[in-house]
Order: sequence, then C-alpha cells, then structure tokens
Amino acid sequence: VRTWLVGRPKIQRALEGHISSVNQMVVSSRQRGSTHNVLVVTGDASGGVRVWDGLRGIALRALEPHDDAVNYLSAYGDMVFSASRDKTMRAMDPHSGKIIRSFRDSTSTLRTVAGTDKYIVGAGKDKTIRCFDLATGNMLWCKDGTEDYLNRAIIHDKSVFTAGRDTTIRRWRLSDGKLERVYASPWKRLTSENEPRVQAVLGFISMIVEFIQLCALGFGAGVPWWKYHPVSFLAPAVQLDWTKWMPSNMLFFPPFFGLLGVM
Repeated sequence: VRTWLVGRPKIQRALEGHISSVNQMVVSSRQRGSTHNVLVVTGDASGGVRVWDGLRGIALRALEPHDDAVNYLSAYGDMVFSASRDKTMRAMDPHSGKIIRSFRDSTSTLRTVAGTDKYIVGAGKDKTIRCFDLATGNMLWCKDGTEDYLNRAIIHDKSVFTAGRDTTIRRWRLSDGKLERVYASPWKRLTSENEPRVQAVLGFISMIVEFIQLCALGFGAGVPWWKYHPVSFLAPAVQLDWTKWMPSNMLFFPPFFGLLGVM
C-alpha cells in the first residue's frame, strides 16, 4: 500500500505488511478533542485486515476477522464494515481493534457491505440483500435483489441503493426492505417494480386451480367427468354433441386433464 502527495507524482510512504494481494482500502477518522486520528484500513486476499496510522504511515494492528478473501470495506464514522468470500460480514472499530459483531446468514460470497450506527447491509453472489440490526445482530429483512450478482450497496439517508450485474440500480427502503424504485430501461423497470404484485396474483390463481382440481378428484371414481364440465352445458346451445369426438380414454377424469376443470 502506498500513499501519494496530492498534486505531485511522488510516493509519500509505502505501507508494507500484507502477505497476499490487497483487495480493499478505506479511510476512517476520529476526532477526540484536539486530536484528529486518521486511519487507513486495508483488507487482503487471505482474510486479513490491517490498520495503519494514515499520517505517520505506521502499522498499528493486524486483524484476522475472516477465513477467506476480504472483498469489500466501507466506513461510517469511526466504524469499518467488511464483507468476505467466507460468506460473513464484520463490524469493527479500527481505532481499538475490536470486532463489534459478526453476521453469518449469507449463503454465498459477499461482494459488498454498507453500514450506519444502527444498520448493516450486505449482498453478493446469492442475488440477495440482507439488513441486520447492528446492536442485536438480528436480521431485519431479506430481499431477492436482482437477476444476477449484486456488486455494490450504499446507504443514503433512509434508503439503500444496490447495483447489480443485471444492469439495474435499485432503491430499497432501509426500515423494511420495500423496493421503492428501479433505475433501468422502461420495460425492465416496469417488470421489476411490478414483479411482487404479479407473483402474488399468480400465486392466488394457482391456489384456485389446485382447489378446483382437488374438488374434481371426486369425479374420478367411474363418473364421466365430461357430463359435469361447463362445455356440456354450452353444447346444446350450439347443437354440438361433443362426446362423439371425445377419445374413450378421456371419458373418465385423469389428473392430466385437471386443468380442464377451470376452462
């Protein structure tokens, strides 16, 4: 890790100590009276996190919060949040070296993390965004984020913004995870924002179909089901004797033709 002087192509300091590739870096600062501490926090491919004095370039502490690569670091106030390939997130105080809390509910590699003094949000390869209460560690909500990997999550005010490999950016309500807006093409936005409503309607229709099929099973014990089909009541009106062209193997209700009960 190297620090450079702004405006001049000159290396100010070289921070050495990692034993594997440095994947992420973030700056955390703390003001205590007249003392202003600036820390550089770095994460590497072996799961290690190192804390450096940003002004003097001195290594302050080495942490091992993860069992696999640190994929992302973010800072809020004097806290740092990490997301790892080991499917976990950590909230840390780099000024003391204390790991505040660990979060382990992800089912796949975590690619991003964001946090505040109350919440921590993580997302990754399982296409799901999860929000936890920082104080208790309880998961507050979990939502299917996108059609592909989630690459970034940012908390702003009362919303969470996510960016995914499916080319969309989404805004979620931080308190309960409600999808508020999809930033994409008009068609993708329409289908994505209305997907929960469509799924609810399809689920209701499916429940009705299953109920009717269950009721229709009563006609399977040797009763010609076509006599009770709605078409049989319409046939006289159009002078159609539809039983003449019905195959003999369809005269009794089989499960395959259960859907005909709602036609």
